[in-house]
Amino acid sequence: TYTCLTVPLGNPQTGRYVSSPAENVIYFTAGSWPSDGVRTWTEGAEKHHQLTRVLKTVSNSETSASRYEVTTDFSANDDSNSTYVGELWKSTDNGATWKSLLSNKGDFYFNDIHCIDETHCVAVAEGFAQDGSSAPGARIFLTQDGETFNEVHRENTTGMESLMTARMISTTEHWAGGTTKSGALFAPALALHSTDAGQTHNNEGESIQGNMFTSLDFISAEHGYDG
Repeated sequence: TYTCLTVPLGNPQTGRYVSSPAENVIYFTAGSWPSDGVRTWTEGAEKHHQLTRVLKTVSNSETSASRYEVTTDFSANDDSNSTYVGELWKSTDNGATWKSLLSNKGDFYFNDIHCIDETHCVAVAEGFAQDGSSAPGARIFLTQDGETFNEVHRENTTGMESLMTARMISTTEHWAGGTTKSGALFAPALALHSTDAGQTHNNEGESIQGNMFTSLDFISAEHGYDG
């Protein structure tokens, strides 16, 4: 039996991932990026509708003509989805009440979160300069007290690094998966591994090219699966 719970997000309808390491304890990530939704703006006689991250349709009110264009310029749009937003929440009473642990606007949005116990969790987030992130990069956050999430690692060499998934093996060991460059055929994957509570990270997926890890699961510290 499932019960629908409502999290008091600052940015509604942006829920992403959840982890429940113990009875009544829930961690919840949220966020959105500038490509969310269909955006509309007007320039002179032309009305622009942004359909996806790179495609827009342009209609001219004077000629009644329409055309499709590839675009990466989102500067004309000023709606609520024009920037990155990220949120991280926690409940200790099975979702009856929630506490905001981290909130960000303009830099990144959250993806996966995973907790090994009530106070030790790893979460990943990302933001891209080409989409307007003021502090781009793929991030790893850790908490050791169940309240304070600290950024312990950031990948920002290509400007297109992405981290989608994370798993904790113990209170001092975790993994974070993604890619060094989204959509690139020969880009190395990211399988970041730390055994010292986030002080250092080693990319165990560097030899895997053209693939992006979107899911991780482990049955032990030595046996795991990527998807």
